[in-house]
Amino acid sequence: MGIRSTPPTLSTEVCENRDMIYLHPAGGGGADGTCSVPYQNVQTAHDVAANGSVMFFRAGSYPEPGRVLLTKPMKLFNQPTAGQSTTVITAP
Repeated sequence: MGIRSTPPTLSTEVCENRDMIYLHPAGGGGADGTCSVPYQNVQTAHDVAANGSVMFFRAGSYPEPGRVLLTKPMKLFNQPTAGQSTTVITAP
């Protein structure tokens, strides 16, 4: 995977890019981290990601059921959507 100088966008990325881990606030059941079936849980996405992966968040709120511990070297990008420009990860 090459070094990125600009954030990816869904219009410039191949949907099934295996170097990317996709997350969406409405993701969930049966998720595999592709843009077609994105993760909703940040910790789950992190845990399956390889070192150097890119986590691509669609803007929105990601309520986590517990502590989020990100320990791998990776890049995180936020993709704004209509009416939502930020990504918020909340944990108890």
